Amino acid sequence: MKLKIVVCIVFTLVLTCKAFSQIPRNSVYFELMGPAVTMSLNYERYFIAGEKSHFGANFGLGLIGESNSANRPFIPLTLTYNLGANKSFFESGIGYTYSTTQQVGAAHFVLGYKRMVKTD
Repeated sequence: MKLKIVVCIVFTLVLTCKAFSQIPRNSVYFELMGPAVTMSLNYERYFIAGEKSHFGANFGLGLIGESNSANRPFIPLTLTYNLGANKSFFESGIGYTYSTTQQVGAAHFVLGYKRMVKTD
């Protein structure tokens, strides 16, 4: 009985490691016209990853691009869930963008298509 449990645990860990090796757990990307209004540089981390779905969070630093607000960034924070296979995923999520110019923020929703490059 104990041997069966150990075999199941090892098998599960091998599958989990394989899934993590195919989907990058960390990424940095540049985004235009996203939650940070005009442009932003974002860091994304996947916490729970499977072969066909993964859950993650990202945060960034964005600027409007106008000279009078160049020193006042936007800070988007987002939680996402991705469902799909291979390189194509349906992405959904919710987040909050804090504006340092007005000392307020706004909620935002994520709903769309995401194409990912898998690592080997």
